Amino acid sequence: MYEYEHAHQGTVASAWNSKKFTEVRNAFREGWKHSACNTCWHQESVDGAKSQRLSYTAKQHDLGNAITYDADTLRTISWSFGNTCNFACRTCSLTYSTGWLNETKRMAEQGDQQAQKRLTEHSKKQFDDVQWEQIEPMLNDVVYLDMIGGETLINPKLPGILDLMIERGYAKNINLMLTTNGSTGPTDTWVKRLREFKSLRLNFSIDAVTEDTFKYVRTGDWQQVSQNIDHWKTQEWVGEIRCNPSFSMLNIWDCDRILAWLDKKFGFLNVGYNWIEFPKHYNAVNLPEQAKQDIQEQSTYWHSKKILSQLWSSKSYDTYWKEFVQRTAWLDQSRDESVEKLMPGLATIIHKYSKGTQ
Repeated sequence: MYEYEHAHQGTVASAWNSKKFTEVRNAFREGWKHSACNTCWHQESVDGAKSQRLSYTAKQHDLGNAITYDADTLRTISWSFGNTCNFACRTCSLTYSTGWLNETKRMAEQGDQQAQKRLTEHSKKQFDDVQWEQIEPMLNDVVYLDMIGGETLINPKLPGILDLMIERGYAKNINLMLTTNGSTGPTDTWVKRLREFKSLRLNFSIDAVTEDTFKYVRTGDWQQVSQNIDHWKTQEWVGEIRCNPSFSMLNIWDCDRILAWLDKKFGFLNVGYNWIEFPKHYNAVNLPEQAKQDIQEQSTYWHSKKILSQLWSSKSYDTYWKEFVQRTAWLDQSRDESVEKLMPGLATIIHKYSKGTQ
């Protein structure tokens, strides 16, 4: 994760010992807010919103792990180990999904420099063997391992890696979190393997809750995903089943319906959320100010309140709103989809606030 967010191209160890990471650790030890953590600081400043930082800290407390900033070894790792994925979510990219390969090629051909860079770096990254070689020696000290893809449960390398963790004695001391798009249901082999870890949190990424909106936002089969969630919930094991919807310009207008469905399916205490910060043209703070006001005033579901307050955590920038409208139109054409047909609520907002933008 560090290499994407901070352009670090060295090893995991060199990242941990880098000037930036050392500076961040020292900031927590000394009690000041480092700018690298601005996303969480912003969330926490708005109506008591619970940031990823606070959620993570609470999770460590629940697991009985000491909350300390004095550790000199890696105790927790968040590892994006490959980009193999069967979805092509609109807020994603080739960095995290091979489903974006063809569209990234088209964007690169049209002169998009970021697409050209991603095409060079990520198109064949099914699994990062080099990072595994760097991470494995650290696993004796690791108590929390967060594994994300791509789609974790379809990556052909993941079962072997987890089996190695079990065989070599790491798993019994590791609290494992796997994030999944829900496209894969449980098998006896998977359940048996996951039971070998100290604890498990299976985290579903669900950003839409109807057949049409799910297809538009995430490209997957909503009925299959919904059935798979139910199948995972029926497994007899010691583990948490949770959900973290990601809110962006694409779906913030539908916040009430999304949260009401997820609260019923998972239980509201098992529903967190992510706020899309990047790319900035998907960050909902960049909706037109009146659109944000309308969305907040029209909301009636209690769970939406703190999430919608995030709309005001930063001023909106018209440049990013225009870019969102243009990117939406480009993807509609590329995927032969219609925002008017599949997400009429979003279409209404676009048409109302984007005259002359497209």
